[in-house]
Amino acid sequence: MSIENNIPRYDPGDPNTAELELRYSLSNTQHTAIAEQRERVLSIIRKPSEGLLAVVGPCALTNDPEQISAEGITLQELDTAYEGLVMLHRMPPWKPRTNREDWHGLETTEAEAAYRIVANQAREHANIAIETGHYDHVMRYGQLLTAAWTGGRNVYKDDLIEALAIHDASLPLLVKNGLDGSIEAALKRIRAINAMREQGHIQSALIYRGGENAKTPETWEEAYKLALERTDGKLIVDVAHGSEIAHDPENKKSVKGQTLAMEHVIELAKEGYLPAGVMIEASNIESPTDPVMPLEIALDGVKRLYEIKAGTEDVNQSELLAA
Repeated sequence: MSIENNIPRYDPGDPNTAELELRYSLSNTQHTAIAEQRERVLSIIRKPSEGLLAVVGPCALTNDPEQISAEGITLQELDTAYEGLVMLHRMPPWKPRTNREDWHGLETTEAEAAYRIVANQAREHANIAIETGHYDHVMRYGQLLTAAWTGGRNVYKDDLIEALAIHDASLPLLVKNGLDGSIEAALKRIRAINAMREQGHIQSALIYRGGENAKTPETWEEAYKLALERTDGKLIVDVAHGSEIAHDPENKKSVKGQTLAMEHVIELAKEGYLPAGVMIEASNIESPTDPVMPLEIALDGVKRLYEIKAGTEDVNQSELLAA
């Protein structure tokens, strides 16, 4: 029996995926553009000195196509303006929630709108990244994506991550560490993904999100430096979630906490602690879930982090981390 048959199935709703693929199909040129963008992502994952990967967008996708399109254009303009900067539009149509009664994302209430918005932005910019919480997510949205990630709640689900890994070996699949803050399970899953795909080619990386073991800026910094060391810099730092909680004075999710976490990443980068990329929950659309940073503040942070990396190509991070 295949791995896919061993995991719980999830129905994203009507219309079904086949119908949506017909309604919002991609041309050969658009498929090629997505494939090329995937390779740009992988080049930075494999060799972080090649540039900076920035995954920026709302906590959860909403039915605001005009504003989403405008923000997508802004991200694309930044990507084009800076050589070596790869901008992905964070656009999760599904959200894991602790409370089962909470809203679980646009696809659970407006399934076609969720697919249409993701498809339109993929066709226009080839830069979509989403969380894949179920195998059916990669079946439904996979061809539209430049990258995907698994969240902290799913890091221990071996069958799910293996099924996601083998569904499309060309899709960069990133792994967030667990809610407790430990990175061990995530590193194990990353090794498994790389082993199941092309031998000798890195196609997965850690997203460090902080966690319960790092609830202050000081303990977060220590854990972040350890994660950089363990991954040799092949790491995307998520400044939301556990990272923003660690930096918020009241240990809660907030715009202030996420902004302070981003500034902390930038200050550490100046010292030579350079990540492969950064993930930021940012949009000028009101968030129905977690608080999000204003887009302009986030993009200013991305540019500053990029400029630091671009000016420190000779930094030997391995030696710095070992010191």
